[in-house]
Amino acid sequence: MLAKRAKAIVPLKEPSYEFETVPKCSKRLEDSHVYSVNRDTLQNATAELILICNEAVARQQKVKNQNKKKPMYPSKPLSIEYIADRLDIDDPINGYFVRSKEGCLQGFVTWTTFTTWQTYFRWDSLATAADMDNGHYEEGSNSQNAGSNSGRSVDADGQFAAELQNTVFLGDPQEGGVVWPRIAEVSLLGGLGCGRIMMQAVIEELETTQSEYNYITLQATDNSISFYESLGFIRVGAVARYSLTDKSKLDYDFQRDNICSPTYWYTDTKEDDTPRTISKRTGVEVLEILFLNKVLYDGLNANSRLKRGTPLRFPGRDPNSSSETRNTLGSPRKQTRSTYTTTKENETPTAIAAKLGLEVKELVALNKFRIKGLTKNSQLFKGSQLLTPNETLNKQDLEELSSMTDEVSYRHWTFDDDNVEYTEPSYMMARRLKPRAQRRTLAATLADPNSALHVLHQHKTEEHPDILQIPNDCDPRVFDFELALKIANGKAASTTDNGVEDTELSGKSKRAKTKRSPSAYSCFMSATSSIVKQENPKASFGELSRIMSERWKSLDKDAKEVFVLEAKEKKKAMEDQAQDDPKPVPAKKKRRKSSVSGLPKLGPVPSNLFNKVVQVKGQEGLFFVLTYIPDLQWCHLGKMVVRGEFGLDRAGTRTENTGKRRWMLAPEGQVPELDVSAFNCRVIKSRTVKKTPNADKEEWCILDEAFNEQFNTQEEKIKNAASVQDDMKRAVSPAMDTTNADPISREGDTDTPSDEALSFKRRRIETDFPKVETLALP
Repeated sequence: MLAKRAKAIVPLKEPSYEFETVPKCSKRLEDSHVYSVNRDTLQNATAELILICNEAVARQQKVKNQNKKKPMYPSKPLSIEYIADRLDIDDPINGYFVRSKEGCLQGFVTWTTFTTWQTYFRWDSLATAADMDNGHYEEGSNSQNAGSNSGRSVDADGQFAAELQNTVFLGDPQEGGVVWPRIAEVSLLGGLGCGRIMMQAVIEELETTQSEYNYITLQATDNSISFYESLGFIRVGAVARYSLTDKSKLDYDFQRDNICSPTYWYTDTKEDDTPRTISKRTGVEVLEILFLNKVLYDGLNANSRLKRGTPLRFPGRDPNSSSETRNTLGSPRKQTRSTYTTTKENETPTAIAAKLGLEVKELVALNKFRIKGLTKNSQLFKGSQLLTPNETLNKQDLEELSSMTDEVSYRHWTFDDDNVEYTEPSYMMARRLKPRAQRRTLAATLADPNSALHVLHQHKTEEHPDILQIPNDCDPRVFDFELALKIANGKAASTTDNGVEDTELSGKSKRAKTKRSPSAYSCFMSATSSIVKQENPKASFGELSRIMSERWKSLDKDAKEVFVLEAKEKKKAMEDQAQDDPKPVPAKKKRRKSSVSGLPKLGPVPSNLFNKVVQVKGQEGLFFVLTYIPDLQWCHLGKMVVRGEFGLDRAGTRTENTGKRRWMLAPEGQVPELDVSAFNCRVIKSRTVKKTPNADKEEWCILDEAFNEQFNTQEEKIKNAASVQDDMKRAVSPAMDTTNADPISREGDTDTPSDEALSFKRRRIETDFPKVETLALP
């Protein structure tokens, strides 16, 4: 994806409630409120969107795990980057929130106009690169169709994809994207029991007479495909090119930086004609006339008066011409002489060619555009797909295929610096909306008590609540919601025993603050900031700071000494002034003891967390940072577990790791992954041992002495508790027959205790020595 965030986003803060406690929505949302949301509201709730998606999948998986001996935990459905960038770049952006009456998020949906960010994109269900044969069944699925599209709703004949490709599109992939105004897209959806009613409401709203959309599309995750199929969506193929260089870019239409659908020039414009009158005369819709010509005539609207002969771009093929209409994206090419093969872990093109009886040179040539730096000895990740020719491929066919193998299955949200081969293809689904002749007005839809849109608006509230969030650097386990609410409203004032108001908790203390003395660098900035601003009038504040920082670093010791002396003089002057001024005598206050403390202040900005081992507040053990978003200060973490100890090396000698615990990532799917604010992470000093790019195979040695000492202490406690428990159980569990014994042994009876007596003693022991499975680290 070529687009970048339009503006900086503040670090995310975790919501002040646990999603495990959020109730599921009722069928008609009786106990919920619905809100229309805008971009700002969505971005402020980004953390909630991430966490509710995780919770929805976790609840779904919990149902699936009920009859399984070994539970599975799926990976998160949507990435942090995907959600954050959709909220920043989608234009327009529409959506709904569903919240409980307590304000907890229960569901959300957003939709926009479908936009692509690639120089080359094509809807095509028949292209080999579209990967339509893969059914994308969930891992561990019992379906006999896993690995194929059998049982899936797909665009088998390619007609639906052809319809989508024949709609109008226009735009610059570098600025604003290529917009498809007839295709709506559901960009984000998540919910606890309200996903279906929200989707139905969006479809109904897009099928009103006020809507300009003819189709609705979306990108489905593997666990949501069946859900969307039940709503009438089917899979459609899409292909794109991500490796076009400047020299090989196609000629753009009428604007160098714009990509446009097939068009022709309409010149039969009358004097004082308007786009609306031309639309009535020609049958071309007003929206398409305005959309295709907005870059030519600034301010063009449906009632703009035109001069005779004004040329206008019309969609499609010129009815008065027999020549083919030029498509700036190129004509579709059929790839019927090639197939794909899926690689094993560390498999090389040489081994694959030998297995399939192919020439390794041909195999590399077919895939060199798709996989950067591919050679015959390159080791490939498991699941990589290589394009392979069949037996009938001749030299000319090979040259043709080799020149077009940069066409791959569409990645709906791929970043410019990604290796496309290692990104996940999008499972694109689409649905036709009602023909315009069958549509009703928005008012009529809202008045229908059986419509989902009516249900949503029945519970709609205009004013969206301010949802309280846990401050950064705050332990969620000790977060006090009521106190936080008072502080947020400026009412957190306590009263002393003498009836004197103490406003320290509310942040309104009137005690004077001590002014800091300036540093040498601040003196340097004061002296040079005006000069730097004059030299760089268009630079932002961040850029100016960077320039001054670089200049400061470039100064030698003598030059810096001038500012060091200036700082010392200012510090001395401030100290002298402080001695002359009388110090205020604070009133003595007798504070009431309380276990409740004020909200913690914003913690220091976390250090670089890329590929770091961390501890998380409120969580046990260690985690590895799988994804870190610096501007959002948000992390996606994988749980780490101990896998024995490091032994001797291959030569039989001790190493610096020998005898220390071997930490590894828990196998994917066996434990849930975690999303958390970076402010709640503490980096643990560690050493990577294998130095492999595959995190699942890496091993870590923990070097943090404080953590290792705590871990040893906890392990020792667990072992001691388990040992005592076993000893006590053995002491009260003799192997004797107690069939006819009384519940409680009496004097003169057998010494063998009864079953009830043993049960009672075991209960006492288990109460005194509870079984300890894991202990949380502080």
